[in-house]
Parts: sequence; structure tokens; C-alpha cells
Amino acid sequence: MKTIDRTSVALSMADTSARQNNLNALNVNGDIREQKFNKKMTLITWLEQIFSELIWKGV
Repeated sequence: MKTIDRTSVALSMADTSARQNNLNALNVNGDIREQKFNKKMTLITWLEQIFSELIWKGV
């Protein structure tokens, strides 16, 4: 039976942990981008409503 090198196991675990941390960071960045996009869309919708009311009222 082959012996498992403790160093290689530790390095493999650290690599797996680092990959998971990178994925978590990407998810957080994606969420932040989505929130910014949603805020911009809300602002655009709000402005469209204001302008359409002004045009409708003939201001």
C-alpha cells in the first residue's frame, strides 16, 4: 500500500480552499454588480416616469 505524503495532502487541501475562496469572491462581485445594475435600472425607470408625466402634462 502506498503511503500518503502529508505535505501533498495539506497542499491539496489549501489549493481546494483557495479555489473555493476565489469562487466566493466572484459570487460577491457578481452580486455587487447586479445590485448596481438594479439601482441604475430603478433610476432610469423613475426618470422615464417623470419625463413621460411632464410630456403628458405638456410642461
